[in-house]
Amino acid sequence: MPMPDPALFIAADAAAPSILDSFFVPLLLMVGIFYFMVIRPQNKEAEEMRKVVAALQKGDQVVTSGGIHARIHEAKGTTLVLELSPNAFMTVDRDTIKKRLTEPEKVA
Repeated sequence: MPMPDPALFIAADAAAPSILDSFFVPLLLMVGIFYFMVIRPQNKEAEEMRKVVAALQKGDQVVTSGGIHARIHEAKGTTLVLELSPNAFMTVDRDTIKKRLTEPEKVA
């Protein structure tokens, strides 16, 4: 019985797509889309919020993550003393601030 030519086997292997090729290309595309649509915008938003919280100062109106609206009475280190109403104060971490209601004054 004659031996088949080995070149025929090499050509047959090169023409057939492998399972890995058909699986990894769409997976990589999905990961890339997920990164640019979800992860990257979320990281930008978190970085912006860190800057806002770091720039908080006395007199700013803020809302805590618990929904408490207050004015900053004193800012020291990682804590803030909030004035809820006249003579009613509360100390919170800077990380509990959800948003600032007043915009900082621009220096001309």
